[in-house]
Amino acid sequence: MLGTSAPLYCGISLIWENTGLSVDSRRLLTAASEAGALHPVSYTSTVEAFYESRQRLYRHDARRYPLYFEAGINNLRAISPSIHKETDTTEDLTDKLTAWSVSTPRSRTEVERAAMAVTLRALNERDSQALTFSYFERHVSALDSRIAAEEVVRREISLAYCQHYLEFANGDVPTGIAGLGFFDARLSREFPLCDIPLLASLLGSAGLREYIARPWSSFAENWDLILASRDVGAHYRLTSLIRLLLRTLDQVLTAEDGMAAASHFARRSRMSAVIRALQHGSAERHHMVDRRGGPGVEEAVIALESMVARMMNHPQFELAVTINRKEVMNDRVDILLVTATQVETEAVLDAFKIVDRERLGRRFIGENTYLDLNTAGGARVFLVQCEMGSGGPQGATLTINDGIAALQPGAVIMAGIAFGVDRGKQQIGDVLVSAQILGYELQRRGRSSSGTDIVVRGDRVGASPRLLGRCRSASLDWHSARVRFGLLLSGEKLVDDIDYRDELFALSQGEAIGGEMEGVGLYAAAHRRKVDWIVVKGICDWADGRKRYQKERRQALAGRAAANFVHHMISLGGLVASNPGS
Repeated sequence: MLGTSAPLYCGISLIWENTGLSVDSRRLLTAASEAGALHPVSYTSTVEAFYESRQRLYRHDARRYPLYFEAGINNLRAISPSIHKETDTTEDLTDKLTAWSVSTPRSRTEVERAAMAVTLRALNERDSQALTFSYFERHVSALDSRIAAEEVVRREISLAYCQHYLEFANGDVPTGIAGLGFFDARLSREFPLCDIPLLASLLGSAGLREYIARPWSSFAENWDLILASRDVGAHYRLTSLIRLLLRTLDQVLTAEDGMAAASHFARRSRMSAVIRALQHGSAERHHMVDRRGGPGVEEAVIALESMVARMMNHPQFELAVTINRKEVMNDRVDILLVTATQVETEAVLDAFKIVDRERLGRRFIGENTYLDLNTAGGARVFLVQCEMGSGGPQGATLTINDGIAALQPGAVIMAGIAFGVDRGKQQIGDVLVSAQILGYELQRRGRSSSGTDIVVRGDRVGASPRLLGRCRSASLDWHSARVRFGLLLSGEKLVDDIDYRDELFALSQGEAIGGEMEGVGLYAAAHRRKVDWIVVKGICDWADGRKRYQKERRQALAGRAAANFVHHMISLGGLVASNPGS
């Protein structure tokens, strides 16, 4: 459930009839079923119909299945069929076991031939009984090689049963489970992608070891969150990285070591050795849960990205990683963050906890270089830095336009620093959020008897309602700095003259809460491509001629405030592009 995104399914009888399942295990399976992570399959469509069919099939073996004859149906209602299977399992088992029992491969041992003969005899005598080993037991017990023959018949029943369900949904089985190695090579279809030891090794390397080493009830609340978010957001990203690593390792090592015909055990051992080498200095330092007590899946994504980056440093893996990444990873970007200065970029990297700057996940697409910030709140986040201002070949307009074309994000957020307009009511480090943007560069300037007349002809536009709503919600539990919503002035000029600032403020009819240089370019690109947008910037000065005063400290403070608020807002969720209402 943790290491794959695949839908999990099994015959419902496997859950109900399994006497080896503990109370906690049944609780987990119930939670997984209710969350839609586990799909119980049944030939019948209701619990009642299934119950009646079991009583009919197992009346010859009631002692082994007391739940159908003594426990009562109410004890079984917690897990109900969620997928209807058209074909009856028992009839298909009859066909498969009959075909096996009459086959004549030369390699059959004497014990196998004897087991096949009694199986065929039992099938010919069958009325309506279920095909468990109990039905064949009296026939097998008459053989001299009873113990060995019993093992043959039990295995063949299990193979036929599993094959029936594999064919039903074109599925796969987990491999590497102790005691079940006999079935791995015969049933598995995509080794090593569902191999339990390898999944456990990678999940452990990613900092999630405790989730699989301790009883699930130790983290029941966290498991509820994991089950509810399987195959979306950070969990989808995690499992995609696991597939990328396993697929690449198996391809390269099998080709180099001549292990194409090697056993699963040999291939698993070789891959495990490389995983141990790759994990050196990586995710063991990451905790399994984040600071809010939720599942540490996002931290695990960062750890596995680091492992992929280390793999890319080895020439033997580099090409395979590149090819497989395109095929395996869905590099859909939910949010594109944009900065215009190094101070702003550093603040964003710190907010997203990108500590190791030597391991930045760079993506080179067209003219731009993007930094992969992994996921927050289930959303995949990329960062790009433009030049100051909206115009020019590297300005905000063209940079963002190219970024939207390349990454198809669901939202673009400009994060950085701005000037404030009211020292009496505002403070350095306050966060300004653009409810609206007013571009002041496009003007009509003329002379009249009263002096110079200025009419702003730039657009006065509202930011995305979705992003504005997310920001307003995020401000409710954000206490690191004051968040102010309102009209932001935007233009090409780096304003540091109090008279000019006051003139711009007057043009906004006294409504502006601050000003900056890239918002107009953001709006132009996002509006053209119909993508949500918003500007979030911290106040670093007052544009009053004293911009150089404590410039570095103030800009760093303002950049951190804006970046941390953006990270907080994204981390709350609801910004996955494919599901804006999540």
